[in-house]
Amino acid sequence: MSTKNQREELVHSLMWQATTIIFVIIISWFYILPKYVALTDSIDKTNTLIKEYQDTYKNGILYTKLDGMLSSKWKVELLSIIQSAPKETQVVIKNISWEPYLDWINSEINKSSTDEIKLSTKRARLNSILPTLNPINNNLIQETINLKKYISFIEINILKQFWIESITPLGLQWIRYGKKWWTIPESVGSIDTDITFKTTNGQIYKMINYINGLGKYDILNDTNISSSGWNPSIMSNPLVMIDSFSLNWPFNPNKPNDENGGNMTIRFYIRWSSPDDIVFLSENLKSRKETLGKKISTTLDACIGELTCPRKKDLEIVSRKFLEYTRAIDSKINIKDDIYALSSELDAIIAIEKEFINVTR
Repeated sequence: MSTKNQREELVHSLMWQATTIIFVIIISWFYILPKYVALTDSIDKTNTLIKEYQDTYKNGILYTKLDGMLSSKWKVELLSIIQSAPKETQVVIKNISWEPYLDWINSEINKSSTDEIKLSTKRARLNSILPTLNPINNNLIQETINLKKYISFIEINILKQFWIESITPLGLQWIRYGKKWWTIPESVGSIDTDITFKTTNGQIYKMINYINGLGKYDILNDTNISSSGWNPSIMSNPLVMIDSFSLNWPFNPNKPNDENGGNMTIRFYIRWSSPDDIVFLSENLKSRKETLGKKISTTLDACIGELTCPRKKDLEIVSRKFLEYTRAIDSKINIKDDIYALSSELDAIIAIEKEFINVTR
């Protein structure tokens, strides 16, 4: 009997062990094995990232990845430069030493500091003579000026300096572009301002000499870099000419204190930040007018529909100003290419926008 009991215990033990093994296999199949596979994938991905990090640490970022990294708005300018010269960019960003990439590129940047100073100096010298006009101030490359700067220059450097009384309000006429095959490049334009004035013979003589002395180009031929780092200010030596000139009385230099007057047209030459500035400004104005008109109309209609609307009177004033503004603009012709008129129109729409915002707060 004892032998039989031992046999039964052995059978039960074997069955228990078999059941345990099967249970372990099932648990492994449904739980441990998937975790192991996931862990293996994670290890592979980690190894891949480590390899990418090591490659980046040694060789820098791949050129093929720059587009995605520089696609944010504030880096569009850098991205456009890279895309315009792909081969040159790949050569420049390639690590040619055994140093880590950051160490190598920092040393290269330090080497180029002298070139940056030279470029900055040349740009400043050119801007002092032939500045870049940007009426909407969206230029990211270099310092620019707007049309008000020209009016300010005329008032300070010509009218006040030579005691000249301007009989008519100062204004700038449309910009003329250079055209293909002309002596003036397409990237250069000119702006005229007509002045009806009164002063003396002596001041007229001084003014003519002053204007004739502007736009000195010898500074561009100077290859030296100022040790103090000084660069001429923008429009400090602008290229200007007297396009037409007439006097009411014969000019007598021997009577410098005698009063005289007349008419003259002063022409300024400028560079463009972009040949599409006028198109951009015109489209921007159109969009802003449509958006503002809809906002004013919707807000005023909602206010009128209310039983009590404290903003009704102010909204009606803003709406009336906007309607008067649009009527005045629609009555004008041939302003599509007049950068001065477009710039003034932009100032007006911005003023109405600010008033509308203050009313609806």
